[in-house]
Amino acid sequence: MKTFASTALALICALCLRPSPLPGQAPAANRPEAHSILTTKSFRVTITDNRREGDVTSDDVTYYGVSRRTGKSIRLKGSTWHTMGPDGTPGRFIGYSFKNGNVSYFVYDEGRLEVVRGDSDVLVDEEGTWNE
Repeated sequence: MKTFASTALALICALCLRPSPLPGQAPAANRPEAHSILTTKSFRVTITDNRREGDVTSDDVTYYGVSRRTGKSIRLKGSTWHTMGPDGTPGRFIGYSFKNGNVSYFVYDEGRLEVVRGDSDVLVDEEGTWNE
């Protein structure tokens, strides 16, 4: 009985004490878990990555951004963003990209929000903190 109790306790501890992965450190199938929240000085952005287990890339990612000053929000659909190998296969995960007309929203894995109009008019460039 003592061996069973010890084994059960060890299993419970292993499951409970498993570290929660940070964005960019988890395998693709687990990143982010349901959703991740990036908080910058001006915005709170919730990213929901609907990638199926085993998929490296996805075109089914949701951006929900809220201005911390005005409370206005925007919801966009986008995709994961990766470096590409010479053969066209996805490489390192960079973050997520979204489009709204001629405005592009980039959420970098290291915790940066960049919003660009056209090719070079930077509207927002803020560092933030990931909260899961």
